[in-house]
Amino acid sequence: MRSIITVSLVLIAIACGSITINLDTEVRDETQIFHAVGMQATGQVAELMSGELDPNEMSEGCTASYEQGTFDLSCPRITDEEMRSQDVGDTSFDIEVTKSDHASFTEYRVSMPNPFLESRAELQGNPMADNLDAIIKLRFYWTVSMPGDIVETESNADTFDGNKASFNVSLDDARDAFTVISRQSKSGGLFSCN
Repeated sequence: MRSIITVSLVLIAIACGSITINLDTEVRDETQIFHAVGMQATGQVAELMSGELDPNEMSEGCTASYEQGTFDLSCPRITDEEMRSQDVGDTSFDIEVTKSDHASFTEYRVSMPNPFLESRAELQGNPMADNLDAIIKLRFYWTVSMPGDIVETESNADTFDGNKASFNVSLDDARDAFTVISRQSKSGGLFSCN
């Protein structure tokens, strides 16, 4: 998807439209990570993007279509490995999950660099760069489901709901990275004195 994002941001200099990317990530532990990916583009951007994606290179279960000026991509459930190895995820969504053990809890940290900072930097000097949001509406919605309880004070998500954190990102988002931290209590066992 990095190629899709980079190409689409470069194309905004010559094309108008909108792009909405939805990424739902489920973290079960540091090795079991699943994603649902959805993307929709409209206008000239959709037409240009429709030629950039080879459906034969996508993971099984993913679909892409271009109809009546709208480009749709959907991957209902893929593993982290599939997302990294296919043209559906690439390095722009370079999600890192780490786990650290503490005396009474296990801490999980999920982090992703802002995938739009580099692309915005590439557009510096373009006279349209100051009005990108007026030219192309690009929105990225990322929801992360975590094991345990989210530590809101150490996470920089926009909203929290139980064990889920959500990010609502536009091209002008200045965060360097999106981070969610959760803590899962360790049970003391049947004969614990804790």
